[in-house]
Amino acid sequence: MGRRSTVFWSLLAAGGILLGANQWLAARYVTVEPGWVRPAASLVRVQGRQSRENLLYAVVRLRPAGVVDAVRAAFDPLVELIPAPGGSLNGPGWEEYGRQLEQDMDESRAVAVAVALRALGRRAGEEGLRVGEALLEPPGVDAGEAAVVGASAGLMMALEVYAQLHPAGVPARRRIAGTGQLDAGGAVHPVGGVSQKIAASAAAGADVFLIPRGNLDDVKNGGSLLIIPVDTFEDALAALRRLEAVED
Repeated sequence: MGRRSTVFWSLLAAGGILLGANQWLAARYVTVEPGWVRPAASLVRVQGRQSRENLLYAVVRLRPAGVVDAVRAAFDPLVELIPAPGGSLNGPGWEEYGRQLEQDMDESRAVAVAVALRALGRRAGEEGLRVGEALLEPPGVDAGEAAVVGASAGLMMALEVYAQLHPAGVPARRRIAGTGQLDAGGAVHPVGGVSQKIAASAAAGADVFLIPRGNLDDVKNGGSLLIIPVDTFEDALAALRRLEAVED
């Protein structure tokens, strides 16, 4: 066998191995990367009230992984490889993941509204007070990609409801992004993808990023963002009041 023939078959074998590895990774793993940032007002609104749209929620982006992504994940802290939801990007597991995201969002919105109204000493159903969804972003799950919107938007939705009802309670000249799962008692729980959400928020021009205190060790580089860890919804309000005082 000549030298050229040996090289050809070696390259062909390497290409086959690379293609097989790529298909294997794509079927079983996804990359987690910075997604996009949008106003929390696109998720929840109070009828008859306006939003300054300076409270932002961030999402991560999932897509099938490949060999190149595996290499990127080894060197880029904003790229992570995780098992695909449901074990595969195809079939009922991925579809179930989408349904679960929708359910998580619905439950998170209800909790956020209740926590915000309680902080204001109000309740849903009062005369002239109706709270509901606005332009709810779908989870974006399809056969190839997902923008993950779920329970992690709870903190920012609660702050948005609070701000629409009590604008003076939130700094007007700050673009405040954040993440965190809110429970009915007002506690803020850790979530995934914090580094990616911070990066997306910085790119979107946010000034401040609120995170669950339990995620503080996950912050790799906040850049120019002011990172504020909180344990509860009340902590978040207190932090925003301090920012308001600084602005004044």
